[in-house]
Amino acid sequence: MVSDFLLPWARLSSQSLSAEKRKEQGVPEYATFYLEYGKEAGHWEGKDLVKHLTEIAIPIAGAIYPGYQFLFLFDNSSNHRLFASDALRASSMNLTSGGEQAFLRESYYTGGDGIRYIQPIELEGGVKIQKGLQQVLVERGLWPEGGLHLECTKNLCVGCLPIKNCRICKSGDKCTECKTKKTCSGPCSSDQPNFKAQVGMLTEVIQNRNHRVHFFPPFYCELNLIKYYWGAAKHHAQDHCEYTIDALRQTLPASFSSVPNSTIHAFYHKCLRCIQAYHDQVDFGTSEYEQYLKAYKSHWHVYFLTND
Repeated sequence: MVSDFLLPWARLSSQSLSAEKRKEQGVPEYATFYLEYGKEAGHWEGKDLVKHLTEIAIPIAGAIYPGYQFLFLFDNSSNHRLFASDALRASSMNLTSGGEQAFLRESYYTGGDGIRYIQPIELEGGVKIQKGLQQVLVERGLWPEGGLHLECTKNLCVGCLPIKNCRICKSGDKCTECKTKKTCSGPCSSDQPNFKAQVGMLTEVIQNRNHRVHFFPPFYCELNLIKYYWGAAKHHAQDHCEYTIDALRQTLPASFSSVPNSTIHAFYHKCLRCIQAYHDQVDFGTSEYEQYLKAYKSHWHVYFLTND
């Protein structure tokens, strides 16, 4: 497994710095990280990407472009959407306090008097006990007398409600409307502003360092520059790896270096043309869409690097 970062025109690298400068700032030459799956190495998870980002990618970017704010782009992989263990997520909480649930971070809420109150997510009394959903809502004055379900229930229409309650009727005999509508029977913690504002761990660490992040929409890999880069590097590896693990280990660094900066820059502009096509409401795969993907050539404009 390989993790890497790209600029619109090249791999993220500190090659522009001298060896002494790289050593002084403690940054490697490339941001590339290799992981060979196995019993000892485990698997690549969201926390590994966060570590790669904070310990390698951001330091390199800051070293070669000091004082700049960076925009990081990621696809919608589940690893990229991972939440911190103490994130404010109602799905991580039990209905009652204690038990096997995470210790969430200190939070806040705005009372009926308009004042913002700090709300620890641990019960007081000298012993740390995680607060459950009921306790959190009680403290916020949102817990109804009749109680609440832990999970949302479907808001069935009058015609479908008897079918649901009848053991003889087939459960599939529900209208389309009831299958799509899903509402809560009362206020939930997940509807509270601070819970709704909770973002993933990757977003948190980037924003905390005064940088920006954006995620591509699902199923639109053609918008992601690095996908084309992976494809070009894999093509080189396929031709040179000799189909042995030892040869593959030796080939991978050369495969990534084999992709010229001019090619990376061309991939970037291809992504821009894809984005422009969708912005103009052109459907994927149509002849009009293909016209957008053709490189625009003019002696008045320079869109691609001509060398590395």
